[in-house]
Amino acid sequence: MQDLGDRLRKYRVRAGLSIYDVEKRVGRHFSTISKYERGERRPSLDTLRELAGVYEVHPARLVTQVDDVQDMFPEEVVLAARLLQRRPDILEILSDLEGLNAEQIRLLSAFLHTLDLS
Repeated sequence: MQDLGDRLRKYRVRAGLSIYDVEKRVGRHFSTISKYERGERRPSLDTLRELAGVYEVHPARLVTQVDDVQDMFPEEVVLAARLLQRRPDILEILSDLEGLNAEQIRLLSAFLHTLDLS
């Protein structure tokens, strides 16, 4: 349980918040928040979601042993996700491609390789 407390403290500090700031935002007494961070008490799932919102992180970051959620995925998946975040138009194209069969994908790939994309 101490690992959870350490992560809660790390993300609170990273967000530049005091325990009193968190108290005001989530409506839990500062001593309760302190107990969460010291590993003396375990927050409910609803409280974890609230804390994640205050700290502006995904709730998985509070409960996972992995320091960074992206470490759970292969590098090429992380790179693709970053691209899709920057280019929602590409995400829209990908959704259009979802219904293609293997031969159609092969033909489309061959076509794209003929274009000068530099």
